[in-house]
Amino acid sequence: MRFKPRRTLGVATLTFVVTYFLISVSKQHKQAQYTEPEVYMDVQDSPAPTFDDENGTSAMEIIFQPMADVDFPSVGDGTPLIPHVFHQTHYTLYLKKTYLDVIKSLMKYNPSWEYFFWTDEGGRKLIASKYAQLLKLYDNFKNPVERSDLIRYIVLYEFGGVYLDTDIEVFRPLDRATTSFSCIIPTEPYEHSVLFYEKPYIINNAIMLCRAGHPFLKQVLDNILFSSDGKLVLDRTGPVFLTRQYNVYVNRVTKSKMKTKTKHENTSLLEPYAVRGNFHIGDIDGVYVPNTMYFNNKADRPFLYCNNADNLSTKNKTLICRDVLRQGETYKPFQYQFTVHHWFHSYYFLTHSEFKDKFSKDFDRFAYNYLFGTHIREIIPKALVFDV
Repeated sequence: MRFKPRRTLGVATLTFVVTYFLISVSKQHKQAQYTEPEVYMDVQDSPAPTFDDENGTSAMEIIFQPMADVDFPSVGDGTPLIPHVFHQTHYTLYLKKTYLDVIKSLMKYNPSWEYFFWTDEGGRKLIASKYAQLLKLYDNFKNPVERSDLIRYIVLYEFGGVYLDTDIEVFRPLDRATTSFSCIIPTEPYEHSVLFYEKPYIINNAIMLCRAGHPFLKQVLDNILFSSDGKLVLDRTGPVFLTRQYNVYVNRVTKSKMKTKTKHENTSLLEPYAVRGNFHIGDIDGVYVPNTMYFNNKADRPFLYCNNADNLSTKNKTLICRDVLRQGETYKPFQYQFTVHHWFHSYYFLTHSEFKDKFSKDFDRFAYNYLFGTHIREIIPKALVFDV
């Protein structure tokens, strides 16, 4: 029988590709397993307060914020203060099928809004043309999450709008939120603040709503150059960094403005306890930190943390884990909830690629794009794409 080298080579190649793919998926699954976050004690503020548990009150109400039982605060005359444009980032134009329905929800409930999609290369072009002082920092980032963090701060400052991670689902129109305040940045879920960070609050960066040119975002961009010495991405460009910036901004700007006013009005009594009084109606340069129930009330697998009794080192942690374990893994959206974070952890796929050789990286990119990826315009046909 005649030897057929091409067919043999093809079978060998296919076998190798399938084997590599299965190994890669297995590695990604192991990488995505829960690991206990480090405790960040470098944010300069006091520990989370401790209250007595009375009458079966939920841990959230005791420690962090009241229960929100009304719709999101509505002030102003209905004119949008935040542009009706969504921003999302991803390292390529292709996304896993896991994300399709989640991303489609943005336009499902906000069909008249614009949608901007930024790849790493598209973000780099914007930085090179308008923020050249940050280009070296961007190019030197080793972790893809850092690039995504910088892009999201820049596009919000440049264009304004609503930034959402690609694993955040929208439940209803966002117009009400955009007509009330000029900048809205929720905290992380209260479970994260107490269990993982041991802080009164941590400002999130997975969903942010802000007008263009807001001075808080300018401060963030001015100071991100000097945050590269943190241990982890969360410290350098993520929520811990953003919390530091918020604390500085509130103390330096917002409160000093209030001293010059003879009369001002707080928004409501629904905000997290630790940030009450930091925002006042009519301050277009203020940053409103809302009750987490409206935007960010689903924690990232806290039951895994709470199942380890060694983690319950304080009364506040014990109170929260009491509620977490009672509720289990079930999740019920709040009546007036705008969004939910599903915590898909897509960054695991890329974060660990820095430890792979060039062939592995190239194969991962090929597999992500063409084997199980969907182009963003198949998901959002009207997407305005910023790529190479």
